[in-house]
Amino acid sequence: MIKRAVYKSNAHNVNRAVAAAARDAVWQAGQMAVTLAMKNVPLDTGTLRRSAIVTEELPPLEEIYEKAKTANQNKTPLPPVSPASAPPGAARAYVSYNTPYAARLHEGVPPWTPRSWTKTPGGKVVQKPAVGVPKWLEYVLPIVRNRMRSIIARSMKKMGV
Repeated sequence: MIKRAVYKSNAHNVNRAVAAAARDAVWQAGQMAVTLAMKNVPLDTGTLRRSAIVTEELPPLEEIYEKAKTANQNKTPLPPVSPASAPPGAARAYVSYNTPYAARLHEGVPPWTPRSWTKTPGGKVVQKPAVGVPKWLEYVLPIVRNRMRSIIARSMKKMGV
């Protein structure tokens, strides 16, 4: 009697799961960058902070800016865009602040100072404290990079890899 052994490869499922875990890890790293940078983003009206978003494609800048201007004034960023739409094998995330002045403030040219505001009822003009620094995103990227192993491990565990 001849017995045949049949080998069924599961490689395509494993490859798909690894790619999904990679996309998820990169997206989570982008979210971490936004969270860590938030306290260093210059603050005047909160629009710049609310315009922070993580996407897998270049974000629609004007649309995000308009939403950030009219969003809830609680200074939280717009909801993230999920990584589910990325093509298989792609692992990318764009972290962006989407106002016309974001790049100028990020580069620190000219130095940022907040607007003055009038405190009522006395009408005394009180200068807002300067909150935030240039290069707010660049400061946190080394921190995120140092945490990538744990982010990847968490994503792989979540995806069952």
